[in-house]
Amino acid sequence: MNLVGIIGKNNFSKNFKKQHMSIINITEKNIVNIKNVKFQILIINDNLSEFKNMLKTLENIIKNSEYIILNSDLDIKIDVTNFVKKKIITFGFNPKSTVTTSSITEENILIDLQREIITLENNIVEPEEMLLKTNGNNDVYEKLISYSIKTILEK
Repeated sequence: MNLVGIIGKNNFSKNFKKQHMSIINITEKNIVNIKNVKFQILIINDNLSEFKNMLKTLENIIKNSEYIILNSDLDIKIDVTNFVKKKIITFGFNPKSTVTTSSITEENILIDLQREIITLENNIVEPEEMLLKTNGNNDVYEKLISYSIKTILEK
């Protein structure tokens, strides 16, 4: 079972109910109780302003995580260069993001993987473009997070 932690908006987890994955939403109220949890994947989709008094605890959670999926469009006040041995995947509209989009229409989103990703099974996923149907859901961040997780897990 893969353990995923998420800080911030979580609209993507409904896509993973059958994926043998446990998702923990990390909040200011529960962060102290999970400070030593080792996440396979940690998603940071928030600017972390609610954690300003708990940055050391948050850094410990990041240190204990195998993958960090980070929204590169947000102004995040943690220096992730301290975690260079971690597998960091950035996502967003930022053209330097690992996972971004090159086209959005009412019906489709074209996701662009700009750098290779090493999966949990140590396989390499080469840069690619993937066309996804929106199915009426145009939440681009949700699609980018879901794509990143599916790529890491090879699903």
